[in-house]
Amino acid sequence: MPPAPSLLGSAASTMAASLGSRPALLDAASGGMLLHYGSGGMLGSVDYFLNRPRSFTVCAEEDTEAWVFDRLALARLAADAPEALLVFQTALLNAASLSAAHTLEMLQNVHH
Repeated sequence: MPPAPSLLGSAASTMAASLGSRPALLDAASGGMLLHYGSGGMLGSVDYFLNRPRSFTVCAEEDTEAWVFDRLALARLAADAPEALLVFQTALLNAASLSAAHTLEMLQNVHH
């Protein structure tokens, strides 16, 4: 993952799974820190699946690696290794659950 890719407003043609340390998800409007994603964190999946422009900027705090998926790669995975696609879909559901939990925690902190 490049040190500071600016994805805000770009087409959400890909999503990524963080394999490395701690990519940071930054607030699109102010540049303020919102979330850290550790290894296995899914970056950009909501914008990807809703086919909307990127709503954030992501920046790796140190050198890291990520698997990047586009629609063609997922179609190939489904055809070539459906079991692997099932594992990937399970990871996406797990990431969505964690994202919902993080959102709830942030809202609780704001209101207390």
